[in-house]
Amino acid sequence: MRHVCLLDPFTSTYRSIRLWFIRRRVNRSLKVLDALDWNMQHAGWTRRDRRRFWREFIKKQEFRTDVFNELTQQ
Repeated sequence: MRHVCLLDPFTSTYRSIRLWFIRRRVNRSLKVLDALDWNMQHAGWTRRDRRRFWREFIKKQEFRTDVFNELTQQ
C-alpha cells in the first residue's frame, strides 16, 4: 500500500488548506480596515475625506506603513 502525504502541493487537500489560510489572513485584514473606517466615520470624517484617505492608502506603500505605525503606537 502506498502512503500519500496529505500536504503534497499537488493535492487538493494542500490547496484547500493553503487557501483557507490566505482567506483567513485577508478577512482579518478587512476587519482591521473596516474598524478603521468605522472609527474615522464616528470621529467626524466626511465620506469625501474618508474616500480621499483610502485612495491615498491604496496608492502609496509608505503612507500605508505610516498609518499602521501610528495605529500601533496608540
